[in-house]
Amino acid sequence: MNKGSGFRQGLGYAIRLGAELAVGILFGAALGYGADRWLGTSPWLLALGILLGTGAGFMNVFRAAQEMEKLFEEEEVRKDQPETKPDNDNDPKKL
Repeated sequence: MNKGSGFRQGLGYAIRLGAELAVGILFGAALGYGADRWLGTSPWLLALGILLGTGAGFMNVFRAAQEMEKLFEEEEVRKDQPETKPDNDNDPKKL
């Protein structure tokens, strides 16, 4: 892997984590805003929605980061293992 592709991969992960957090907050805010308009309780449910959305966003970021860490560890294990050649003992051409 060259240096540029590693940078792009890291940038992609950073964008994903940021998007996970932003979507959680925006979704919570939208639900809170809609509930406030429906029930006439402005701004309390909006604030609650933002708080809950932030919590959900952080949980999503945490899960995504764990998933990425697992992928990195698997990649490191693959790099550390020696490359093996296929066994040609069962090749019909040799029989």
